[in-house]
Amino acid sequence: MSAQAPAPRVRSKKRTQITALPLYFSGFTMKRRKGETDYQQYYAELRGNVIFLYENEKKSEYSEKLELQHLDSVSLVRMDVNTEEMTLAFPQEEVQLKFENCDNGEEWKAFIYTVAKLEIPTRLQLLPGQLLRLKETLEQEQARQTTSAPPAEEPSPPAPLHCYEDAMTGLPPCFFTVSRSQAVAMLKESPSHGNMILRPGSNSLSYAVTVRDPQFSGLSIKHYKVNIVHNGFIIELDNPVYKKTLNEVIDYFIKQTDGRLKPYIESHDYEVAINARGDFLQELQGKFQIRKGTHWQL
Repeated sequence: MSAQAPAPRVRSKKRTQITALPLYFSGFTMKRRKGETDYQQYYAELRGNVIFLYENEKKSEYSEKLELQHLDSVSLVRMDVNTEEMTLAFPQEEVQLKFENCDNGEEWKAFIYTVAKLEIPTRLQLLPGQLLRLKETLEQEQARQTTSAPPAEEPSPPAPLHCYEDAMTGLPPCFFTVSRSQAVAMLKESPSHGNMILRPGSNSLSYAVTVRDPQFSGLSIKHYKVNIVHNGFIIELDNPVYKKTLNEVIDYFIKQTDGRLKPYIESHDYEVAINARGDFLQELQGKFQIRKGTHWQL
């Protein structure tokens, strides 16, 4: 595993305005989701516990991001002498990254594992300089997560399920029981209906907001996680935002973009969304107490 030059300290000022997360590692990679045939090349930055993917090294706006706090496992397979393929397994999807340099692939795995599990992997052969960088990264990420964590509260009994039932009755009309890729397709194919969709999240206690921002040229898609808490919802941003209802969550995005983001609403889709809520609520009830285990492969 050869040493790689440390990530440059100076990056595009616009990128630092998008996120204040610290930059730990960067480089080029090829990416595809499970089921897709072709890889697409990106310039990747590991900031905090999030991988930001850019169309190229100079691009200021990221195309998408992979949030490693939801990662179930990471595995690395050598395809040939010069190529390695990494599989990132999330609760509802798998993402594959391909590296044309095997040493680079192992180093990416070491950094991803460190920030996702807050532990330095022991089964990878690391050079002294790489090990030192991983230790510095681990200390910085532990301090960041401790600082950004919400203040501890007195333990309280679990909220009865009817609290979540009450939340479900207030679903905005832009809610659809669709997957991440389906939401993207809807926004791309019918821009006249709106550019913001609320959908089920990656687990049974979260939602996601998928948006297509018209301010940027091309297909600028972003996804935001919204966690269900005891008395409301938390929008997962660099500085988390609390809202009492899902309608307030949607209003927040509208106001923050001065009306550029508009809820995706169509008369037929609205009826479909209303009919689908009952099924989604039943699924939420069945999964409320379930916590998915985490398995790591090295």
